[in-house]
Amino acid sequence: AKFSIKYKAMRIIQKNVLLLIISFLFLIATYQQSLQAKAMTVDDIVNIKKVKNVLIAPDGSKVLYMCDDDLWFTYLDTKKKSKHYLLGKGTRPQWTPNSKAITFLREYKRIEQVHQCKLPKKPYPILSFILKNKIKVITKTKKHIEDFKLSPNGLHIAVLLSDSTKANPNPDSQPRHLWLYTLKSKKLSRMTEGGFYISSFDWSPDSKEIVFSSQLGTGIKNYLKSVGKVLDIKTLSVSDLIYNFKEQDMPCWFPKWFPNGKHIYYRTYDDVKDYWIGGLELAVVDLAKKTKTSFPQTSIKNITAVYGVAPNNEEIYYQVEEGVGYNLYKINIKTGKVLPLTCGIKIYEEFSFSKSFDRIAFIIEDSDTPPELYFSQFPKIDPIHPNQITFLNKHLEDVELGKTKIVSWKNDNTDLEGLLVKPLDYDPAKKYPLILIVHGGPASCFSNRFANGRWNYPTQILASKGFLVFMPNTRGSTSYDQKFKQDIVLNWGIKDSKDAMSGVNHLITSGIVDINNMGIAGWSYGGYLATEILTKTNCFKTASIGAGFSNIISLYGTTDIEYWLTTYFKETPYQNPSLYIKHSPIFRTSNIRIPVLIQHGTKDYRVPFSQAKELYNALKTQNTPVELDSYPNEEHVFKDPESIKASLNKNISWFESQLKNTNQFSPHKNP
Repeated sequence: AKFSIKYKAMRIIQKNVLLLIISFLFLIATYQQSLQAKAMTVDDIVNIKKVKNVLIAPDGSKVLYMCDDDLWFTYLDTKKKSKHYLLGKGTRPQWTPNSKAITFLREYKRIEQVHQCKLPKKPYPILSFILKNKIKVITKTKKHIEDFKLSPNGLHIAVLLSDSTKANPNPDSQPRHLWLYTLKSKKLSRMTEGGFYISSFDWSPDSKEIVFSSQLGTGIKNYLKSVGKVLDIKTLSVSDLIYNFKEQDMPCWFPKWFPNGKHIYYRTYDDVKDYWIGGLELAVVDLAKKTKTSFPQTSIKNITAVYGVAPNNEEIYYQVEEGVGYNLYKINIKTGKVLPLTCGIKIYEEFSFSKSFDRIAFIIEDSDTPPELYFSQFPKIDPIHPNQITFLNKHLEDVELGKTKIVSWKNDNTDLEGLLVKPLDYDPAKKYPLILIVHGGPASCFSNRFANGRWNYPTQILASKGFLVFMPNTRGSTSYDQKFKQDIVLNWGIKDSKDAMSGVNHLITSGIVDINNMGIAGWSYGGYLATEILTKTNCFKTASIGAGFSNIISLYGTTDIEYWLTTYFKETPYQNPSLYIKHSPIFRTSNIRIPVLIQHGTKDYRVPFSQAKELYNALKTQNTPVELDSYPNEEHVFKDPESIKASLNKNISWFESQLKNTNQFSPHKNP
């Protein structure tokens, strides 16, 4: 019996030791696995967090931002990591002038109303719980408040309300007007009348006037006809912003007061007053002299945002697209001198300045770094030494990325550049299958962003599958000079297709491309350009066309922006049908003999689903392998995460199956 007990005890010890050894080995394996980087997945892409609506408090003590649809804020402290506090859902956030509270729009009884949350000077442990109970509704209007701004003296709120009625159901022609909400009396009174639509507005520093931009309705056509007006809130009289107003003074967008209250700046177009090929420039109105000064030097590079005027009332700060980067610039309105404050190929955006311009908050991202929020002392920004204050993308820390390289070449004596994402474990001695991605627009560009093309063609996932991914900025792109952007007027699919293919040839010459395994992809205008390229060369083995078009005659009659086409073609298809036929690849699809994937949303109003069906039927009729994937209820840009995942996964599997199966179609070797 003693032996039996002793034997059982030994067996238990042996089992426990064995379990300890197995557990130890498992922990070692798990640790080693954790040290190994993993390839990016579709879930990683869909879960990338992006900060927006960055607003530093006027006194520079706090910063407010949005992530997804949630409002967050944090106290700024350079000595320790900041704690972030959630306010919940909201839109149009802004600080009160004294920096003590945050105001925003949120539904109250199913109607968008102004809400406010007062904040303590310093954080304390249960602040998140307390804040939820401190949010109060301020306004209680009968209609949705579409936009609002607090007066600098803190006494009023200017709100925008639509005049929509059952008798006028067309949203493009519904007037939208300014109303005044007085905080003390809680009364709401109308300030403007008429059949116009106010798109943006700003309070004067003394809270006595409001400058606003008005147009005849919504839509790009009306947007181009915006005019500037000034409202006296006491007399309710409205006057033209520009004295002796003329047609060439249009458009007037986002007018803003200088701190001194003596000048107003706004965004407008240069001589080419067009939404797609025009150049944005800044203009300043001297209210005392009743003069307007334009600064065409600001339109040389594409302006993407304007951030405000320095306290010296001389410098306007704005952001431009510059090659594959985004940078901060300033212009001195007295000297006209333009000066870059950041440079290079990073994406700097969403800048927000404290009132005294001594602190600044902004976002940084690049091909290696996901977008995060930073802050810095100002003007000590170049060289920039920012403090990172959000860490929203920790799930990407162990993701291995393909190296992104900027590629430069020439075509027709034009300097060109693009982005090349290399496969993981890239070996320059090897040749790799190539996927050419052409961008939409065409007034758009490829920028040096993290996980570029993540919503349509996931470049980093394709790189992890062993592909080279090439994204050229062809002529028509916005991040260069105006001539570069306007070079494809009357030249759709001609100059830009040659630019793209010359870039492909440049890569082939470098000896890194498997010429027998090349694919092409593009979304929107990129889908058009990809189809056009396919009719001119047989070097590609497969293609993916997303929300594209190939018949610009039928597109003119069905798109919601038909005047976009006359911008580039100068005439309608009814005036010059041969011109539109010449530039419509649908009439040359007999040249396409490779497998084609078509993806399209059924509720797309920009490029209607009928364009996908036309291309599908044209290819099917001539027995070209083609597959049409429709996405119910999706518009031009997919919004449902499940649709996005399905589209991404399909593109990944499509290119893997088509370009890595040597038994399938083999293209000619010379592009």
